[in-house]
Amino acid sequence: MFLLHIRAFAFLYLLEIGFGQSSSSSLCSIPKQEHKCLCSVVIDSELSYNVMHKLDCSRNGFDSFPDYQLITEAGHLDLSFNKIEKLDGSVSNVENPVLHSLILSFNSIYYVSTDYFKNLPNLKHLDLSHNDIASFVNSNVFNGLSKLEVLDLSFNSISTLPEYIFYPLSGLRSLDISYNYLGALFTKLDNIFNSTLGLTKEINKLSMNGLDIKYVLHTFFDGANQLTYLSVADNPLLEVPTIPYSVTYLDISGTWVAVLQGKHLNYHSLQILKMNRMPNLRKIDRYAFYTLQSLIELEMNDNPNLKDLESVAFGILSEKTDLHLKKMSVARCGLKGVNESYQFLFNKLDYIDLQGNPFTCDCNIFWLQKFEDSLNQKQNLRCVKPLRLRMKNILDLTHEDLPQCESEENQKQKVIIIVLSVLIAVLIIFVVYLIYLGPLYYQNKYREIGPDSPYGLVVDIQPNRVE
Repeated sequence: MFLLHIRAFAFLYLLEIGFGQSSSSSLCSIPKQEHKCLCSVVIDSELSYNVMHKLDCSRNGFDSFPDYQLITEAGHLDLSFNKIEKLDGSVSNVENPVLHSLILSFNSIYYVSTDYFKNLPNLKHLDLSHNDIASFVNSNVFNGLSKLEVLDLSFNSISTLPEYIFYPLSGLRSLDISYNYLGALFTKLDNIFNSTLGLTKEINKLSMNGLDIKYVLHTFFDGANQLTYLSVADNPLLEVPTIPYSVTYLDISGTWVAVLQGKHLNYHSLQILKMNRMPNLRKIDRYAFYTLQSLIELEMNDNPNLKDLESVAFGILSEKTDLHLKKMSVARCGLKGVNESYQFLFNKLDYIDLQGNPFTCDCNIFWLQKFEDSLNQKQNLRCVKPLRLRMKNILDLTHEDLPQCESEENQKQKVIIIVLSVLIAVLIIFVVYLIYLGPLYYQNKYREIGPDSPYGLVVDIQPNRVE
């Protein structure tokens, strides 16, 4: 096995040397230089472990798609952070039957011509994020990309989409269209999958962050039964949208939801829920998380108006509470305290983050010290009130800091003493009662004036005697 690894390494090394000394060496350079790429070879497991050329041409000052023979042989091509403005097929039409991944992010692309990608039949990953695309010329831009699985159009200036723009992408499994200007378009749609956009219902991952979506119908995501990842963060949504039951990851961070209710989260398959940076969130309603029986990770960070965690948000917590939750983060919110019933939940967690909350340190704060091993960033778990304890670490608090609070053990001892005292008092009263007021008292009393008493008077009554 060791010799096999050495032979494989030597083989790749010789390939890389030959790669650098080929006729295309004008494109390759080690270290990378302007208008030069870092060229390497890798083993592609998806191609039965065939050799795949990988070209890193990022940050090289290219102002157009490079026209080199080597480009047509690459399996992975990274052209990010360049100065490309147009993808014009009439000027340079890229053709590569083995290209799997094309990264064009962080350029200045504003124009993509019709059928530009049609000669990339095996392309699976296309990244056009962080460019200046405002619209597409027509619906044929993505023709020929039936095997494309991942498309990233985020951080552009897209405000409209041609009809059937996604129709050629029958194999699409992940779409990121975040941070564009598509809120008005999507708000008008009854269903994003039954619309004229042509988006496949087989999609697994959908990111729609920062689109200025204020409202969507409850039918908007209907039919996407393969959807497992959904992010609608940074939209001014006032309610959590209705989502497919197949979703396991949901991000509603940055939305304008004020009260989170159980009817918004009736999803038994949901495993990860992120609800950070929600400026209006002020209340987690009773039983809001009760139906999330598969939930593993919950994030509620940076919600300044969330001042309290409802004690029964997860239902009535007890030692028998059975949840799958392993990670819970409620950092940098407005929490003044956490109800002690949460100890039954925290007992089951591997990770707890409560840092940066304005805690009031009173007698109800000591129970958190039991979870020192699970608490993240414990150095930032500090008192804000009372003033004399301001900035004191909660884990360092003692009963000397809060003399009015007694330890649980002392309280138990006091209760035991009180109970024993009451029992002894009751026993004494009972004994006194028996002696002075009970049957013993009357028994002794009548015994003193009985027939054998020296004070007894015997009267001889003769019934036939006439007085």
